[in-house]
Amino acid sequence: LGHTARGERQFVETTCRICTQSFSNLWVHRSVCIACELEERQEARRCPYRTQCASPFCPHALRCFVCDSWSCGECRLTRGDGEDVAALAHDLQPDVVFLDFDRTLCTTRGGGSPLVGSHTVDPDLAALIAQRPAGSVHVVTRNSYRDDIKQFLRQSALPDCLPIHTVKKHQSKAEVVCNPIHTIAGDPKPGAGGIQRERSDREAQENTEICEGGNIGDMSKQGGERAPVILFVDDSVAEHLDVRLVACGVHRVLFGRAL
Repeated sequence: LGHTARGERQFVETTCRICTQSFSNLWVHRSVCIACELEERQEARRCPYRTQCASPFCPHALRCFVCDSWSCGECRLTRGDGEDVAALAHDLQPDVVFLDFDRTLCTTRGGGSPLVGSHTVDPDLAALIAQRPAGSVHVVTRNSYRDDIKQFLRQSALPDCLPIHTVKKHQSKAEVVCNPIHTIAGDPKPGAGGIQRERSDREAQENTEICEGGNIGDMSKQGGERAPVILFVDDSVAEHLDVRLVACGVHRVLFGRAL
């Protein structure tokens, strides 16, 4: 009797959130039955587990990047920690790397000052910065403590020349990442002129318009030069949703610190 009771408890009925029918819990995962899960993935092409999931959905493997902990090279969106970022940078040899600050490069949260409390930098990202040519790694952040960030980076033995871009509340980081003023297409190696430090206002305006049409690859039309390779790393999935990042061919990493 004891064995039977244990079996009965194991195979209890569970109601599917979508179709509201009851099934053995063997056929229901995260409150969704297997039939509804397949329909949501294959027909609706959306995350089956959350009704308003904000995560991107991979059209190649029919997986949710957040709920399924998915990565896809074709989507150019990868989940990983600092070690994964370093490995991807080694493979891609990007012309420019954009790193978020809070909960990515630094352990700060919610826009707090890195000088308040005890904070550290991610060792793998710090090593990546040290290995990259000067000026080829940028910090793009919503943290308004710009001067504190600069001082913290100096105290962390990171380069003084690390460019810091502060974006406002309703501004997308894609405006910084996809802005061609930070790169020059056609350089065969990172740092070989890949970062332009001085640009006239007229040239900056002209180059800013290149991404407006949707593809940074259009830069190749400017004299037959290749498009730059861009790597963007951020811990917030919301920062990866701007369609301009996809249109500009940016390689994105949804960052998570290793435990």
